[in-house]
Amino acid sequence: MHKLKHLVLHRAPRLSTVAPIRHMRDLEMLHLVDSDVTDLMDQIADLFPKVQDLQLGNMPSFVDLAPLSRLTLTDLYLIGNPVRDLRPLVHQRALRHLWLMKDKKSEYQGLTELSPRVKVHFAEY
Repeated sequence: MHKLKHLVLHRAPRLSTVAPIRHMRDLEMLHLVDSDVTDLMDQIADLFPKVQDLQLGNMPSFVDLAPLSRLTLTDLYLIGNPVRDLRPLVHQRALRHLWLMKDKKSEYQGLTELSPRVKVHFAEY
């Protein structure tokens, strides 16, 4: 039996809970865009401990990066979220790519504290 490693859910506004995907513990890539899964962040490290590539786009309830500190992320996409405090990412040693909103560039706290290995990409939304 093959275990799912990559899951991409774009424009899934009716996905409001992590329940339908909580059994996918072997995911290495998780992309959730245009949904508002309100119970994901508190459980993300426990439910998806192998995730390295995480895309959380346009998720209005996602404001705190602290729950991501227990993951070993290489790629993180945060376009369209109200997240402004990047300091919880300072200790993410594996992080190589971070996507943020270009028009909010001056509002991010902790941007200059990130490792120089992190390539920060600013995109339009």
